[in-house]
Amino acid sequence: MRNERRQQAENTPYGKADLRLPELLFPVGHPYHHPVYGSHADLEAATVDDVKAFFATYYDPANTALVVAGDIDPKRARASIDRWMGTIVSKGKPKDPGAPGFSDTQTTLKTVVRETTEDNVEHAKLVMAWQTPKHFAPGDAELDIVSSVLTSGKASRLYKTLVYDKKLAQSVSAEQASGAIGSRFVLEVVARPGVSLDKIEAEVDAELGKLRDKPISADELAQAKNQIETGFVRRLESVRGRAALLSLYQTSTKDSAYAEKDLERYRRADAASVKATAAAYLVPGARVIQRILPRAQKGGSP
Repeated sequence: MRNERRQQAENTPYGKADLRLPELLFPVGHPYHHPVYGSHADLEAATVDDVKAFFATYYDPANTALVVAGDIDPKRARASIDRWMGTIVSKGKPKDPGAPGFSDTQTTLKTVVRETTEDNVEHAKLVMAWQTPKHFAPGDAELDIVSSVLTSGKASRLYKTLVYDKKLAQSVSAEQASGAIGSRFVLEVVARPGVSLDKIEAEVDAELGKLRDKPISADELAQAKNQIETGFVRRLESVRGRAALLSLYQTSTKDSAYAEKDLERYRRADAASVKATAAAYLVPGARVIQRILPRAQKGGSP
């Protein structure tokens, strides 16, 4: 696990900042405060008994969704499941650890949290992140639409402004990273050489202000919905993708046939609800702002 942390995060461009973000965004005691890899100290300190206790608590049949997909014989598949898994003893559904002090309607972040770090990277990078509603909660779908309007395609607002028109950035991206007990909306901009992150931050804030103050256009809304629905359909093209969705729906909503309801979240979103969601969650005074600078530039401009 320690090697995986190094390979997948620490030794990748901007990876250390990615590991740091949850610690800045969520409070101590929140399950999302720590990156999923854990820290080196915690991993070294873990004993075999600690691992056994964790698996005994959470990897329980009563807390599992099993999907068998493909060209199968249902009776034979059920017999195999009973044979290989039917003897696993369940202790009952494990207790959900929850998220103390956090709700989808009241952020635990009350101020702007800033952190500037150095890394072995070629270009400076700006990251902004907000606490947002959990997966399938009101506002979650609207924030997917917001991310599309901002950075999906060359005509998107931030790509057009920062990359194409003003040539301030190498790349831009935004994502509503949906989670089971809370989500985070993350916006990332990689600067062009010599461009001040102060300037990029001001441009981003201007575009976010427009989203909060004025509804998006009908064309923007339609394009975002089309992109999202197209991506949804593509996930259904493979057996593995269908199985993953069935498992997600069963685990998250207790309804494995939730696909149509999932799509309906986006179909019923309108310009007014997108504006209201952006205004409620993408607030300038409660967010994390990270700046990652090429080594030896810390304290300078970028």
